Amino acid sequence: MKIIGAGLCRTGTMSTRKFLDDNGYGPCYHMQECILHGHRSIWESVFETQNFEELDNLLESYNAGLDLPFIALFDETLAKNPDAKVILGVRDDPEVWVKSWRATVANRDAKMSGPARPRPNGPARPGPGRAGPGVKIRVRPS
Repeated sequence: MKIIGAGLCRTGTMSTRKFLDDNGYGPCYHMQECILHGHRSIWESVFETQNFEELDNLLESYNAGLDLPFIALFDETLAKNPDAKVILGVRDDPEVWVKSWRATVANRDAKMSGPARPRPNGPARPGPGRAGPGVKIRVRPS
């Protein structure tokens, strides 16, 4: 892993993913990968057992990762990849972030039952290449 995204979801992760993939830093692991490829059970197993072997095998083909569930293991990922660059996406206003999260992630998760599945309307808004208002991206210096 060469690049680790440390920001929460709804902090420009789709835009950051698109940038990384389009500019030779990908492939980038993102929540969409988890949903589209049915990785939810792998992540749940890691959280329950703390056995990282299957997850390490899954992530070995990725150069970057961000968003949930990836960031839930930030400390472990950085310890395994101490030379990785860290990108921190933040929102200017925590209340705006909570409103955005409730309208998207929390709403979707509350409706989901059983295995994760793709959203019928495609990517989460605001969409690739268009970070939402108040999003800032910071990169940890080498």
